[in-house]
Amino acid sequence: MRIQVIQATLFLGVAACSCGAAGADQKQLAKPWEHEVTEDLHVKKYPGNKVMWDLLTRLAYEMHDDALSGVTNREQWKKERPVIREHFLYMLALEHAIKEPAKAVVAAKAEAGGYVAEAIVHSTYDGCSGQGLLMYPRKITNPLRLVIWGDNWGMGPGSVSGPLKEGMKWVRNGYAIFFLDTVGHSHHKSVALYGKWWWLSHGQNEPGENVIRYLKAIDYLASRKEIDSRRIGVFGISGWGACTWYVAALDERVAAAVPAIASTALAKALISSPELGLTEKPEWIRTRKIKANWKGLTASAGGCDQAYFYNCYRHDAPDIEALCAPRNVLEIAGEIDDFAQGAPDNHARMKKVWDFYPKRGNLALYEHTGGHNLGPLGKVKRDEWFARHLKPTAMTQLKDSPDTVKALSKSLAKWKKTPDSWGNPRKRPEIWSFVKLAKPPAIKNTGQWEKYKKKVLADLKEKVFGGFPVRKCALNVKRGEEVKEKNYVRQDVTFAVERGVRLSARLYRPAKFNRAMPALIYINNSYKESGGTLPPELKPLTKDHVILSLDVRGFGITRIGGKYVQWPPDYYISWPWFLQRCASLTGRTFDSMRVWDVMRAVDFLVEHPAVDKKNICVYGKPAGGLDEVNVPKKEIVGISGPGQKETDLGIVGLYAAVLDSRITRVFLNNPSTTHFKNNRTIYLNVLRILDIPQAAALVAPREVVFIGEMPDEFEWSKEICKILGENSMRTGDFSE
Repeated sequence: MRIQVIQATLFLGVAACSCGAAGADQKQLAKPWEHEVTEDLHVKKYPGNKVMWDLLTRLAYEMHDDALSGVTNREQWKKERPVIREHFLYMLALEHAIKEPAKAVVAAKAEAGGYVAEAIVHSTYDGCSGQGLLMYPRKITNPLRLVIWGDNWGMGPGSVSGPLKEGMKWVRNGYAIFFLDTVGHSHHKSVALYGKWWWLSHGQNEPGENVIRYLKAIDYLASRKEIDSRRIGVFGISGWGACTWYVAALDERVAAAVPAIASTALAKALISSPELGLTEKPEWIRTRKIKANWKGLTASAGGCDQAYFYNCYRHDAPDIEALCAPRNVLEIAGEIDDFAQGAPDNHARMKKVWDFYPKRGNLALYEHTGGHNLGPLGKVKRDEWFARHLKPTAMTQLKDSPDTVKALSKSLAKWKKTPDSWGNPRKRPEIWSFVKLAKPPAIKNTGQWEKYKKKVLADLKEKVFGGFPVRKCALNVKRGEEVKEKNYVRQDVTFAVERGVRLSARLYRPAKFNRAMPALIYINNSYKESGGTLPPELKPLTKDHVILSLDVRGFGITRIGGKYVQWPPDYYISWPWFLQRCASLTGRTFDSMRVWDVMRAVDFLVEHPAVDKKNICVYGKPAGGLDEVNVPKKEIVGISGPGQKETDLGIVGLYAAVLDSRITRVFLNNPSTTHFKNNRTIYLNVLRILDIPQAAALVAPREVVFIGEMPDEFEWSKEICKILGENSMRTGDFSE
């Protein structure tokens, strides 16, 4: 074990391990993001598993390399810091909620043995409240140092004995202690376990919901006369350790923080055994006799939801955690922790920010030789850290007594009723009011429309599709043999869409042509067949159109799938589940990457001599998304689907047209009409900017054609087209 003045946890970075075989293996890898190919990867049946794993890990490497890379002095940091903080608030969806005033009530109060205990319920946002237990000595001569300990305490009337016992120790040592009851009752209670991937489109995320509880609790507690608002400490373990980082990063009233074994190590989940020096299965697999389908399956698979936000601005841990400087932070970590790694490498990036503020604060790491726990001296180091930086005065006259615990518990058994508008602090509303969802604007003229269009396009490019590659790679087209049919020729092709990712497609063109012809990109919705078979409605077009049947990511040669794997103690995960979650942490979703794929398909077509570059259409319709087999139904009763079971490829084509003006027409067939609670259309934060009808209007004056009936929800879009003097939102078919 050792204690160093270094930064510990790694959110998205992928780094060499600090010593021994891991470091040696890392140096030997020319491309450490390329994973060892094993049978467990399902590389034959599901080749996209490895393709996407390698891609997402490379993105993590690049983000880690970029973290704080442009900050070399204090003045640069002073300019960069507010930008990162603004980004972080947005990613937590707290840019509005943080400004709301705090409201709280004392639901119950008890006094015994010189101790005071108060059950506090505080409103965190409209329709939801937080709760916690505040303890302090009855006799106070000076304001007390406060420590906030966030965890899943499961408090309620008659259920506070655990915090009471722990709280007495803190009070005797001169603190007021607030046990904050957080959400996240077990791993993945929201997005991951119950398959609520639509949270990504809404911007709802568990760290945001938990962090606002901390911040509002601090607002209220700092106003109390018993509390010294200049000496507040925060402590948390695992996922709540991550929240400790986040709260200290956002609230400068936190004078000292101790994030412990914070589960923010996507690195461990994304890199394979050689990079980590693992020559055998991790202990948790060996001891519990669990069969793992791939090596290094840890952090992103098993980490608590409250550690992971949707990283649309692609920041790594050093960017976020450096916001804590120059205040006092001690990270507690385990050298062989399967969830939190990367301390030595992060030190090189983080320490310089604290060095910009000499004699102001300290950044330290206590790293023990164990795993995901506090280690033999974790509690001692924590207590020493708070004592050093908060400087409490011990209350030696107070004694611990079982009778005191019983007396306090009895008095706290009945809680006052809180306002109905606050909701139940132990039950979250399904839709969170603090995440401001966009509403269709009232547009009356073209000037208003152009202003709105400019704003939402900028927001889409920055906050939804910001994970697109900065530069396009060469297509590097590879063509198969041409096969002549009755009146057309088909040819299988592959081309690169970004570094490390090639897609398959099937090109159809007339057997004879003497002019440039209209082209259509059909987003193949056949998961089982690479290139697919043209649907009946498109076959007549082969006589005078060039058609590209495109396999976007997750289809064709990047097909993704796999068996479920048991994750202790009580549920299962799969490859599609794992990759979708990792994608959101790199600023992407599968659907947003598919939009990029369609745009690269346009690049492919404009180079073809038979294509009229001014007449390129796109067509897609709903499809089965990710293949998940052997689902143990008994264990997941009531779950809507841990992976994205379906995807709406028509909406993929729609957003491609929004972003790429070379697409002259979009065909939609039975499309989704909203992102609201919709697992078929997953795009980070999109509902905070617009919904599908507004996206359709952005295509104007180019056409959006509905095969069959136009859903009523698109009437708003049609009205915008009328204002623009266009008839570009209509029904039709492919015979036109």
